[in-house]
Amino acid sequence: MCEIENKMQTVMQKHGFFFKLFLSFCGLLFTFYLSSLAQDNKDIYCMGNGNLCVYAEGINFLQVFGPPYSTPSFFKTELQSNEIQVVTKREPRSAIYIHTLYKNGEKIGTITDFVSSSLNCLYRISDLKESISFSFSIENLRNSVSITDYPRHLEEFKVNSSFLVSALPGAFVYHDYPCPFEINYQILSKGAVHFTPNKSNGYEYNIEFGKGEGVMYIIGGPSFPELNERLRTILSQPYKELLTQTQNDWNAFLDRGINFSKIINESNQHKTELLPAINDIAIAMKTQQGKEGGVLAGHYYHLVYVRDGYGVSRAWLALGFYEEAKKMLNFYYSIWEKFGYIHNAQAIGIPGIFHRHENDEVEITGYLLMQAFDYLEKTKDKVFIKKIMPLLEWSWEVQKKNLIANMLPFNGDETYIAGGMIPRKVLNDGSAEATLLFIEGGRKFLHYLSQEKLKDNDWLNQNTRILNEVIENYRKNFVDEGRLVVNNPKRAESYIYPEYRYGVCLYPGHGGYQGILKHYKGSLYFCKECYGRADNRIEPEKPEKFFLPSVYLMPIYLGSNLFTKQEKNLMLNELITVYEKTGRLTINQQDNRLLGYDYGMFLYALTEFDHPLAAEIYKKMMHLRDETGTWCEYYKDERPSGCRYRPWESGINIEAAINYVLKNPK
Repeated sequence: MCEIENKMQTVMQKHGFFFKLFLSFCGLLFTFYLSSLAQDNKDIYCMGNGNLCVYAEGINFLQVFGPPYSTPSFFKTELQSNEIQVVTKREPRSAIYIHTLYKNGEKIGTITDFVSSSLNCLYRISDLKESISFSFSIENLRNSVSITDYPRHLEEFKVNSSFLVSALPGAFVYHDYPCPFEINYQILSKGAVHFTPNKSNGYEYNIEFGKGEGVMYIIGGPSFPELNERLRTILSQPYKELLTQTQNDWNAFLDRGINFSKIINESNQHKTELLPAINDIAIAMKTQQGKEGGVLAGHYYHLVYVRDGYGVSRAWLALGFYEEAKKMLNFYYSIWEKFGYIHNAQAIGIPGIFHRHENDEVEITGYLLMQAFDYLEKTKDKVFIKKIMPLLEWSWEVQKKNLIANMLPFNGDETYIAGGMIPRKVLNDGSAEATLLFIEGGRKFLHYLSQEKLKDNDWLNQNTRILNEVIENYRKNFVDEGRLVVNNPKRAESYIYPEYRYGVCLYPGHGGYQGILKHYKGSLYFCKECYGRADNRIEPEKPEKFFLPSVYLMPIYLGSNLFTKQEKNLMLNELITVYEKTGRLTINQQDNRLLGYDYGMFLYALTEFDHPLAAEIYKKMMHLRDETGTWCEYYKDERPSGCRYRPWESGINIEAAINYVLKNPK
């Protein structure tokens, strides 16, 4: 070491100015590199234990909520210095995040974030050489939030700061759905961390993370008694021990899944990429799964969507997490048992909050049947399936009520409609996807009832006739010149429009009001304000048929035998031709958006048919993952668009990736 230092001194003496200039240039390059890393680490991720949930973007908290998961969020933090570069990394095999902080290219310390696996507490632990500051903002939801200083805790728990944040009942969970109970959080700091109120804004604090070690706590209730019962337990346990316990619990969770490191050949070129991706997705889904079993659809959506849940459930089964898949089904069953129905989306931990849409009796009910029998096929758990049979029977019966000309309509929050890929005017057309789900879910359902002798022959024969009639007419309804169409307007011709319905206002330019609507004419429904100003010159759009890649791929994804292997191959080849000609997976060249799971569906199908294009699509699909290792809701020009850290798209894609790698062992 002394020899190196002597040589450095000699160089400095001979070329001091130029050497210093060179070092300065290197320092600038390193700072630029850190800045680029910090930019890449702006992706949204989740930390959660089923009770308390936190979404963050880099080092900043975006949302903190729970328990339970479907409660309002009203905290956020923001780093206050532009001079600090932050590189955020998730600790392997856990939902623990370590932020390394740099100033002028020099490391000044770390901040570690985690939600305890056993306690309803978010911990932020700092170890710094230099002080940094964050703003801590509290949103006064509907003027219901109060903040109470707690000086008694300073002596009692040896903390620097403590205050209680409470929200009265009525704060919105999502849209205009009010939380029916009070929510309470205790915010505390110890060691080198101090909160200072903003004198000009009573709902904002400055948090100083000083030199040395410190910790910030956000502890969730929701009730005041529950919060106080937890407080002493949390503050009496060393946070470093809880950090170790949380890491161990995440390892134990991942160890419950299938050990793909033993299944995938060592020589497989994709092994080193796929194994971490599997952990990434398992952690992403688990952090967003409430203790009640439902999985949040992402940071925009604090509810459980049935359609999204299907892709997640299939991923749980593909990864070997059968208990998590069972909890999802049990979540739906517990809600159905209480209310007698399921809607497009439901709250976690707050019975009675539903996100309704048009035609909620179709599509999602088909997914529920598929989800249940996928679970049964993997686990052979007949006892559980018999337990939830009332939910499955309801899911079948309500679909039958909506059959017109042997077709089911679209659910109003179906991805293609909600994402604007096809217009809302098609809602009461025949839906190829909803009808296919009726067929495939119905086949499994009726076969099981017959096998287990749960229905008499008259009932089985009658329902089998209904199913067979839908099957026999499917091609006539949805295959046009050999192509599978998204919709068939002929169903709407026989549809009797009710005078009122719940849904989205279709008055031109209104922009998506949701509530009770009045029928205007044809497919048009208006809200009460728009209905009052509507005149007879507004006409429904003309019917038309649409084509989308995901619908082509759905028969393969669902394992449908409605089409022969040759017919499926023809549909797949049309998409291959489009992709090879345009470099994009879209039939509608005017819309260059990609659904977040389109590549996953495509890869699933290509793998099924051993097509050589699968290698390229696997590579492109895996490349679309952001720094968190997950996929998002949409991509535009292959850039993320819409909700990030999505369980549904990530679930579908990781299942497709596993299938591809296992089928291509080299």
